[in-house]
Amino acid sequence: MKRIFVKSLSLAIVLGTGTHGLLNAAECVPDAPDGYVAPFTLVTLRNYWIHQFTGYEQGSYTAQNFFGATVSSLTYSGGGTELFSDKQDDCTTFLCTQPFDSNQGLVVGVSVTRTKLHIIGSSPSYTRTLTLWNNSKITFPLTCDATTGILYGTIGNDTHVAITTGTPVAPPPPPPR
Repeated sequence: MKRIFVKSLSLAIVLGTGTHGLLNAAECVPDAPDGYVAPFTLVTLRNYWIHQFTGYEQGSYTAQNFFGATVSSLTYSGGGTELFSDKQDDCTTFLCTQPFDSNQGLVVGVSVTRTKLHIIGSSPSYTRTLTLWNNSKITFPLTCDATTGILYGTIGNDTHVAITTGTPVAPPPPPPR
């Protein structure tokens, strides 16, 4: 399982949105004003008995800040189409194939929140929420690897996730009227 997780981190870097994760290595969730947009890449690996798959998603999400007296947070939320390697699972013969199929992707909502306590010496904490096609939500903690800029975590004991966030940019101007 550990080897699979290391591979997921490598996959996030290789398949990521260019070098965005590495450029923002000091912050896994870079600061941005409200409304700024950042690209993200998400890799999910599940290793549950005979149900093993890889999920891959690229998309963009939008920044929203909260500032309180004792805590502040930055949430990026948005989504994209997640492609799973098990969508064309043909294991009726010796040669199983599991290609990504862009015609069978699932629309998944993603939000990542960085929370900072206003206490000297405290470290930021990170959580991720997935909104699935049936509007169910899964929220779980993430760990920031500041050397690579990758956030990673697990769902249960069989699913590993890694996510990179690109450089936030100003939103496009509204269309002329």
